[in-house]
Amino acid sequence: KTLNLCTYKLHALGDYTTTIKMFGTLDSYSTQSVIGKARFICTSWKAFVQQLAHIECQQARIQKIHDSFQVTKDPLEPVPNVPEECYNVRKSQHRPIDLADLIRKNSGDPALQEFTLRLKCHLLPRIRAMHNIPGREDSLPTATVDHLLIRSNHLYQHHILQVNYTTYDVQCGQDIFNPTTDHHDVMMLATPENTNELETIHQCYCCFCYARIIGIYHANIQYIGPGFSSYPPC
Repeated sequence: KTLNLCTYKLHALGDYTTTIKMFGTLDSYSTQSVIGKARFICTSWKAFVQQLAHIECQQARIQKIHDSFQVTKDPLEPVPNVPEECYNVRKSQHRPIDLADLIRKNSGDPALQEFTLRLKCHLLPRIRAMHNIPGREDSLPTATVDHLLIRSNHLYQHHILQVNYTTYDVQCGQDIFNPTTDHHDVMMLATPENTNELETIHQCYCCFCYARIIGIYHANIQYIGPGFSSYPPC
């Protein structure tokens, strides 16, 4: 066999030194695909080309399904730690709940009777306070709740509520509540806002009220009533 200078190996001899310096000696690594070898073991060694192609398609489908679950999975967004606020929740909107569907599916639940109206009556004085608009909650006419718009008519569900409070020794304390765990009971001051008419007569005897958290939500609210200065949601 005569010497053939057109052979690629002879032309690549000049790159051997640089390649060895960069990757190490030639016996320390292999260019053989490990994935291909692992797939080859799963074949019957007969007509393995079609079997390898079939295995590759299956693994690609499984990876695609896995990636789709990762996209829809709620990322572990940290709860913002703002000690100046009374409570903190996440700002993610990965668990939207349509308000109309929620009321329709739970039409027999007394807690959801006139839920949207009572929710807006609860939010309106607080948003007015944010905009420094005078007005008492007990003196607000029902028509003023139309000045609140719930963006997309959606509530957004969360699992963690972080509460900032003052301890008995006048220190800043924090507690975390999760309605899906056993840590979901709270104790609050028995203000008129947190009591009903039947409990009013007991306010002078009991200074606290007790509750159980059954859900944590946030909503994007837009105020369009008198005194509003911008359109972004509150």
